[in-house]
Amino acid sequence: MESAVQHQEAQSELAEEQKDEVSSPDAKRFKVSETEESRVAGAGEQQETEQKDQQQLYITKLKLTSFAPLDEMGEGRNTCPQCKQSRKFFCYDCYLPLADQSRVPKLELPIQVTVLRHPKEKISKSSIVPAKVICPDHVKIRHDLHIEPLLKEGETFDEVVLLFPAEDAKDVQSMSHEELLAIKHLVIIDSTWHQTKHFLREPNVVSLKKVKIQTEKTAFWRYQRIAETNLSTIEAMYFFFRDFETNLNCGGDLSKYSGKWDDLLYYYAYNYWLIQKAYTEGNRRYEDFTRIKGYITGLPDTMK
Repeated sequence: MESAVQHQEAQSELAEEQKDEVSSPDAKRFKVSETEESRVAGAGEQQETEQKDQQQLYITKLKLTSFAPLDEMGEGRNTCPQCKQSRKFFCYDCYLPLADQSRVPKLELPIQVTVLRHPKEKISKSSIVPAKVICPDHVKIRHDLHIEPLLKEGETFDEVVLLFPAEDAKDVQSMSHEELLAIKHLVIIDSTWHQTKHFLREPNVVSLKKVKIQTEKTAFWRYQRIAETNLSTIEAMYFFFRDFETNLNCGGDLSKYSGKWDDLLYYYAYNYWLIQKAYTEGNRRYEDFTRIKGYITGLPDTMK
């Protein structure tokens, strides 16, 4: 795509060439045709810009706790005070934040969450681990293939739900307030789509009531082979609670959502912006981000 400067230079050169032309119907038709061509080209550029904005819209509008505590940690690694292992911003084994704990977010969720992780997946690569760091009292992560009963004695079918886009899943945004308030326990699968098949063969998983969220474009920096709406696990969890809150307390109007659960993506969004910064003004600014076309969109003015 030509830049605005290049476009302006081309227009100037064309204007100079036309100064010597005789004013004629043909010349006028050329000018009209040129104007129409510019209008169509401009519309194409605008559409491409709008598509990029839409793709990253949600992550650029999150209302997050300040990243200052993470920025102040510098580029080095830190030692977990519990296991003594070298980590970056949090310990993925102990689920502890390594920045000043009084300055990083901690959330109290309205629903208990159980994450079923495939043990072959590296926990250091998992997007969902920060959910346990941010919500230590409400998130449980299990790392086994054999799934014990998730629907406990005395719990009803409507109280324990599986977040999964099955054909019979109910959309969170279309559920009644009674249905939403009945949910006490959310189950989420954290694995590749191929490994998910194992969990869906587990009787204690497949028998659960299923709910789903509206499709969104992922901001994940790892290549997605299936589709750009194939969300990371932490994104799926965030969108569930965002839609839950919007339906229950905002009359289904997303514009009225206050950002109550945005900090679920605190560490995820920070990594996203670190990548944007590295490829626009950091040590990789002369490299192309080849994993995903159009992924690098730059930093907003508030972060420069």
